[in-house]
Amino acid sequence: MSLNLYATLSHIKAALDIAAATDDTVLLTCLRNASRLIDRATGRTYYPEYAVRYVDGSGSDRLWLPWPLLEATEVALSSDLGTTYTALTASTDYWLSNGSRWDVTPYQLLVLNPNGSYGAWYAGRRTVRITGTWGWRPEYAGAWEDTGDTVQDAVAVSAAAPQITVTSTTGTDALGLTPRFAAGNLVKIGSGTGMEFCEVTATTSTKLTVTRGQNGTTAASHTNGTAIYRWRPYEVVEQAALTQAARFYKRAQQAYADAGASVELGRLVYAKRLDPDVEVILLEAGLKRLAVG
Repeated sequence: MSLNLYATLSHIKAALDIAAATDDTVLLTCLRNASRLIDRATGRTYYPEYAVRYVDGSGSDRLWLPWPLLEATEVALSSDLGTTYTALTASTDYWLSNGSRWDVTPYQLLVLNPNGSYGAWYAGRRTVRITGTWGWRPEYAGAWEDTGDTVQDAVAVSAAAPQITVTSTTGTDALGLTPRFAAGNLVKIGSGTGMEFCEVTATTSTKLTVTRGQNGTTAASHTNGTAIYRWRPYEVVEQAALTQAARFYKRAQQAYADAGASVELGRLVYAKRLDPDVEVILLEAGLKRLAVG
């Protein structure tokens, strides 16, 4: 199962000015715990998951989704309560909306085109089948960053191969960021039915050690020259995870004490859930609601 980290090992080590690999396992654990804590605190997940999901029809032309959708591969409608489904055509039969704007992710609403083939989403259990990529991320089109690298294996990488050869793992990507790959990255290789998500677990100068077929995708073979894209979590979530993980790490150095001394404030600071600074980051971005009562 993928760790789906919201910041990478190299990212947190740079933030904490750590060069040695001694605490890499601890740092990855801190990042994993911080990422899942953010999920629970906000009621969302910020990584892509490819899946087929079923929604009960509304009986009207509008269908609110119970989960945020990033990309729809297929939307299909059933008139016989899930026995058979008919695929709809995007734009011709339906439109996607985030609830206030068309074609803006994350999608929360499907609206039937009055000039299309259907006037209402058939009421009933599981009458709508949606195949696609799910998760919460504004500007999904730019979430998969071009690493500027491709599969370099002379022979196609098989579906079972644990490593993928690239030009350089430490080189600069298309946006000028370095390293190009790091442990904790989620990468996408291929497209369409051959699309695969892989989690990078380790790197050498030209090799990615990966866990294949992650987040609902299936391991597949990829030919030489296939482009490799890297998932970039929403910037606010990335910063929140980095901050929280760094605080976890510093608490570990205090034998996991709940309290740490703040020289600036002249008092003890207690941390039991999300750090207050992290809550502010998420609240200001509208990702976490204020608790009432």
